Amino acid sequence: MVDRIIYTRLDGGVSVVVPTQEFLARFGTLAEGMAAVQSRSVPPAATDIRTIGSGDVPVDRSFRNAWRQSGGTFSTDMPAARKIHIRHIAVAQSAEIARLKVEERKERLEGNTTQADAHAATAVALEALDLNALATQIGNTPNPTALKAIWPADVPRDK
Repeated sequence: MVDRIIYTRLDGGVSVVVPTQEFLARFGTLAEGMAAVQSRSVPPAATDIRTIGSGDVPVDRSFRNAWRQSGGTFSTDMPAARKIHIRHIAVAQSAEIARLKVEERKERLEGNTTQADAHAATAVALEALDLNALATQIGNTPNPTALKAIWPADVPRDK
């Protein structure tokens, strides 16, 4: 069933419009409903406007902001996907360092020096992560699957 509208934005990214069944039910036919959605939801500057089925939209949204489309066929802009992945790693690394420092302080206040030292050592190791080696790995990835496989072992992954 054709129930999605996709279009290319001015920035080259892809937007996916998902109309509600309630809205579509207001119209005599699906085509009329989709036309109404398109007139309300798709900006005038949009290009390559298509109606597609939900099954034609990629399931993996990891690099959603790197999606590109041509004629309704999706692809991934790998330079953009690499930047997204780097940002995800950096945010996760910073969050884990912050969490470990809080845990270290709590353990020290409770007198658990061994556990506090362990948290501190892990935080230091995360801060010393070899970002050059990681950048080289990321820069050489040919596709989104290979890119997702690159993740520092000590940095928790937000699923």
